[in-house]
Amino acid sequence: MTKSTLVSIINVALILGTIIGILQPAFSTNIGLTQIILSLFYPEWTQEFLMRWLLVIVLIASCYSFLVRMIFRKTPLSVIWTEAAIKFQKRDGSEVISYKEQLLRANQPSVTAFFNSYTVGSTKGKLPHNRIESSAYCAGDNIDHYLDISGKETGTTEIIHIFKNSLPYIWYMPLIPKLGYK
Repeated sequence: MTKSTLVSIINVALILGTIIGILQPAFSTNIGLTQIILSLFYPEWTQEFLMRWLLVIVLIASCYSFLVRMIFRKTPLSVIWTEAAIKFQKRDGSEVISYKEQLLRANQPSVTAFFNSYTVGSTKGKLPHNRIESSAYCAGDNIDHYLDISGKETGTTEIIHIFKNSLPYIWYMPLIPKLGYK
């Protein structure tokens, strides 16, 4: 059983457990479901009231975690920040250097590649494959990587940035919304 599967099972168990915990008084006493829900909005500083609110908070957090996990289950990688710079080497635009920096975040364990595709927008344009470079950095980790470049220099070039080891992954990273990094 993988960590991802275990987290999903725990998540579903938390959702079911909190729902049962919130609704339990409806089954064990004569309190109706409507009264249970309304009692959440009339504060009584009792242990039962505080415990019910704790269960509501756990339920909301578990549902959020479950929904985010379902949304990103087929998205192995997200780009949360990109910076691009273009420098014209010649005034007429016949030679241009493009620089792009991206912050990647693995949404799943075992992510080992990142795909990019570039298309030359001019009939005279060319993307020399021998001048394409890349680097990868992660604090405290040496990332061994290489590029797999295919396509035509005068058309579409596909670049797969391949990492020999999986990118760093922490189970809670997909729970953090994709907001602007800077």
